[in-house]
This record gives sequence, structure tokens and C-alpha cells, in this order.
Amino acid sequence: MRNGDLNVLNQLLEGCYMAISAYTDALNRVDDAYVRGRLRELKNSRFEMAEELASFIRDAGGEARRNPGLKGMMAGLVQTVRLSGRGGCKKVLRSLHRGTAMGIRSYEQARRKVDGRSRELVERHIARIRNDLEALEEAYRRLH
Repeated sequence: MRNGDLNVLNQLLEGCYMAISAYTDALNRVDDAYVRGRLRELKNSRFEMAEELASFIRDAGGEARRNPGLKGMMAGLVQTVRLSGRGGCKKVLRSLHRGTAMGIRSYEQARRKVDGRSRELVERHIARIRNDLEALEEAYRRLH
């Protein structure tokens, strides 16, 4: 496996950590039982993806990053500011939807940079994130 592939996969791993943090923050801001349940499922999904990425990187001889890095900390700060104030569940779901859509774009860019087994992993994750996006949309519709 190329070192470039490992770097790309580590960037995706950082994105998973950012998503896990965003879901954790969102769970602290939402009271609706259905939405909380969906958010827990989505957080667990992203945790599983992070574990799979980290394992894949280690198996390929790389070192998996263990945190979202400075970029992730800054994104977390922006997320916290974005979620502060009024708006409740809908605002939280819109913010998570926006972040998830950005995650899909990151994965699609990564897909063009990797090959072989790395590309297969990225494509599986794209499908999972698209399902997550649909779950967020469904939760939002239930609030209307």
C-alpha cells in the first residue's frame, strides 16, 4: 500500500472522530427520544467506521491517528457555536446533515486518491454515510 493511501485514510479517520464528537455534542442538546435513538445509532455507526479504518491502517503497516487533530478541534468549536442558541432538534439535525454531506464529499475525494483494497473500504464507507444522511433526513421529517 502506498504511503499516500495511508495519509488519505488517516484523514478520513480524523473525520470519523470529528463526527463522533459532533454526535456526542448533539446528544447532549436533544430531548426527543426518537431523535436521540437515531443519533446514538449514527454515532455507533461512525465509531465502527473509525475502528475499521484504524484497523485497516495498522494492518497495512501504518500508524492510525487517535484523535481529530487541530483541524478537528477547530471544526468542533465551530459546531458548538453553530448549535448554541435557539433552534432545538431541527437546528441540531440540520447541522449534522451539513457535516455529514461534507463527510461524503471528503470520502468521494479520497476515493479518487486511493486504489485497491483502500478504495473498496472507502466505497463501503460512502454507502454507510449516505444511509446515515437518509436517517438524519427521516428524523428531521418526523419533527415536522
